[in-house]
Amino acid sequence: MSRGAAFVLFSLLLLSCATGPIPNPSPAPTATASGIPAPSATAAPTRAPSPSPSDPPTLHVGGMATVVEPQTVYFDPLERGTSAPLGRVHPGEQLYLVDGPLVAGEREFWQIHPGPYNQDTKDLGWVAAADGDGTAALIPDNPDCPTSEPVIDADTVEPRGDALLLSCFGDESVTAEGDLYCTYGEIDTTIGGPIFDNERTCRIGGFAAYGSAVTSLVDEGQQHAERLIGRFRLTGHFDDPGAQSCGEIPFGTGGEGAHEPDPRSVMLCRTLFVVEDAVPLAE
Repeated sequence: MSRGAAFVLFSLLLLSCATGPIPNPSPAPTATASGIPAPSATAAPTRAPSPSPSDPPTLHVGGMATVVEPQTVYFDPLERGTSAPLGRVHPGEQLYLVDGPLVAGEREFWQIHPGPYNQDTKDLGWVAAADGDGTAALIPDNPDCPTSEPVIDADTVEPRGDALLLSCFGDESVTAEGDLYCTYGEIDTTIGGPIFDNERTCRIGGFAAYGSAVTSLVDEGQQHAERLIGRFRLTGHFDDPGAQSCGEIPFGTGGEGAHEPDPRSVMLCRTLFVVEDAVPLAE
């Protein structure tokens, strides 16, 4: 099956990776301007404790932020005067905070994963939390997360293709019910790793569903476009450890090409819903 025949949700997920080869970056920043070691760009961050309802919202790793002032995205904020910027973020855009803060030139920077509809950058990069005069550029965003108790109605979840659900649930166990759709046929993917099956892709509502618990439900044989498998209750998680092995695969290799993990691919894989258990429901 051609890449163009893959279902809409899978395309949304790959949108952030479809803008060309991933550049071979220089080493990530190793220290802040104040001498504090900077976090790794690829390691899954340690999630901050959930704030009390009475606490004012703050920017934190694993959270979402909304852009209120346009900002330049840098690969390395410590070298922003000598290296080309990666792009821009604009007011109203939601960003997932991957790492930070990193202090450079008396300004605080956060590593961000841009949303799928950002037209100026698809790369992970570092954005200042405020303008040079102290005007806030990023503000904490409390996303409208799906209700998870007792079970999420997956058909009510919008297929956004970004890190919102990762921000909502982290690596916690999540159970969702809905109609399971799958596609069978070789897909010319841009990302490879242990989470991916380059012949079978599935979704349930707004969840891109991966893992053998769902891909094994797809009958081998004649290739087909998206097809209803049935109604299921799926239990799984985001931020799977296997995401740390995700990397870019060249087009035309059918997903079998050699790849090295890279930050952008790792971040994409962290947003995928990896299913551990799939229970069919009565029609």
